[in-house]
Amino acid sequence: MYNIYSTLTPIFLIIILGYSLKNYCFSDNNFWKALENITYFVLLPILMVDGLVKTPLENFQVSSLAMATLGGVFIISLLLVALKPLLKTVSGAEFSSIFQGSIRFNSYICMAVAHALNPKNGVALAALIMAVIIPIVNVISVIVLEHYAAHTPTRWQNIVKALLKNPLVISCALGFALSKAHVSFPVEIHETFKILGGAALPLGLLAMGAGLQLSTVRNTAGSLLLTSFLKLGLMPILTWVICRYLGVSPEMQQVVILYSALPTASTSYILARQMGGDYVLMANIITLETIICAFTLPWVLINLT
Repeated sequence: MYNIYSTLTPIFLIIILGYSLKNYCFSDNNFWKALENITYFVLLPILMVDGLVKTPLENFQVSSLAMATLGGVFIISLLLVALKPLLKTVSGAEFSSIFQGSIRFNSYICMAVAHALNPKNGVALAALIMAVIIPIVNVISVIVLEHYAAHTPTRWQNIVKALLKNPLVISCALGFALSKAHVSFPVEIHETFKILGGAALPLGLLAMGAGLQLSTVRNTAGSLLLTSFLKLGLMPILTWVICRYLGVSPEMQQVVILYSALPTASTSYILARQMGGDYVLMANIITLETIICAFTLPWVLINLT
């Protein structure tokens, strides 16, 4: 138990530091946008490629990992669609934000915690999960936004192009291909990647903390509580059941359940704003889930992994 808390505490302290720096020291939005861009488009992809290349992926049950990861997402998605007629006071835009907040996850926290819990294979396993989940949750989220919230039709060609340009999808595919081909980097390249990749996690967590908007949390208690329960409570339990049913190895189960217990992605806000979703509610969900996760994630990792 102590190891879990000692592992997670620095991660959430860095998030708090990012929030504090943004609000009390470095308030320039351009600075934080540049920091997030270099982390998202350069440093994090390098970390993922390096982690995948040096890990023998044949040692992992990739199909079981994919089924365990997607199982909870599909169940929660179907549950929400079934519940929609009962949520009579919830608009389509609000529902789309609840939906995103219930199935998406934060890549920065996932990578940071996975690496801290499993320095040897954590990054590679987290990258594999992202390779499976990122395209699918993006497509599902766009479908829901298109059906319930969008004011104008969405061009599906643009969605496909966006997925193909996603740096995390590209880095996962590249790392997976290089690993399968048993390609190894020269020592100089590996050490360069190691240094750059090492910067991805702290900078990503700082940028994430800077993006939290505590001042926007308003009187949307019902939607916030429903979303937080589904994402941080029900999703990990469903994933644990699926992992047990599939006989997923303890090492893989730890990372899969970690993924399922994370707060929603900060990019959900951008998608909501672009497609007519309730982006204020989305910002509230991201902020509240991140705060609640600091308390629920240790419990999940101690009791379900």
